[in-house]
Amino acid sequence: MKISVEDLRFPLLWINRDEKSMGVYRNEKDLITCGRGSEDFYNNLVLISFDGKKYTVLKAVRIGKAGGISGITFLKCFGVYEIIVDLDFSDKVESCDLKTLKETISYILKEDEDYWDSDGNLDQLLSLLEKATSVSEVVDLMKRRYFKEPLI
Repeated sequence: MKISVEDLRFPLLWINRDEKSMGVYRNEKDLITCGRGSEDFYNNLVLISFDGKKYTVLKAVRIGKAGGISGITFLKCFGVYEIIVDLDFSDKVESCDLKTLKETISYILKEDEDYWDSDGNLDQLLSLLEKATSVSEVVDLMKRRYFKEPLI
């Protein structure tokens, strides 16, 4: 069965192919909009859905410009164009293992401590991560941290 963006349940936690960075997509628009030339970012990108499913993006293909008329956005003033991409997913959908997910996130948080502790709450974040009992709880926790919402 071919997987499409419409099959995904948001928010989505993303983890890049080398497991050195992560982030969160709140909705479909966030997922399929990127800067011109950054389509390669999606190659082998892992997406973890709120309902615990694990998807792998094989590649992204540019399908148009984002923004208003002709892709006009604020960033365009600086020579940065946003584009819309179509994502090609692996047919294999897995259940996300909670223990492995928590270990991977903990590793990423500690490796990029300067970023993740910029608000002085890394210890609290790690503690809440360790106590999480479901993938949905982990995704929600990382969404709150990523978008600078209160952790508890």
